[in-house]
Order: sequence, then C-alpha cells, then structure tokens
Amino acid sequence: SLHDVMSGDEWPRSPVVIAPQFVIGRYRLDFLVQVTDSKGGKHSFALECDGADFHSNSEAREKDAKRDDYLRALGVKTLRYSGRTINRLSYKLAHEIAAIVNDYRRAA
Repeated sequence: SLHDVMSGDEWPRSPVVIAPQFVIGRYRLDFLVQVTDSKGGKHSFALECDGADFHSNSEAREKDAKRDDYLRALGVKTLRYSGRTINRLSYKLAHEIAAIVNDYRRAA
C-alpha cells in the first residue's frame, strides 16, 4: 500500500511532507504531499505541473488519465496545474493547496 511505501524510517515524521519526484509504481510524480491528520491518519495527494508541450495532445491526456486512475486506486488525489497557471496565479494556487492541507489536518 502507499502507506507502507511511505512509512519507512527514512520518511520524515513531519505532519506535512512534500516529496519531489516521488516514484509510485511505474510513475514519477512531480510532487507527492502527505498530510498526517490530528488522529495520526495519512492523506496523500499528487501535484503535477503540466507543461503544454507534454500534456496538450489527446495521447498525453489519455496517459495522464490512466496515471490518475492508478493513483486514485491507491487513495491519492491528483491536482494538475498548467505552467501558465503556476506562473500567473501562484499565490492563488498556494492558498488552494494550503486549504487542502488544512482540511486533511483537521480530518479524523
């Protein structure tokens, strides 16, 4: 399970851990965020930064959908942001991500 992969001794014990280039199965995530809630439960989501060059055609979108389905089956929600959105709305995205983290922290 995902929790087993992430619960080794080398994994930080912080309530929020952001792991860049985290590998799950055959997929490398841009970022995996794991949040520990107030009762010790683990919640994870992936942050994907999708550049237009790599994610604009139907084949790439189909691969992304399969990847998202795989992650969802492991309990990992995927948030995808375009490079343009990241560059122009980074403040808004930071607040969105912080809100998700805070919701998970309060979950139990």
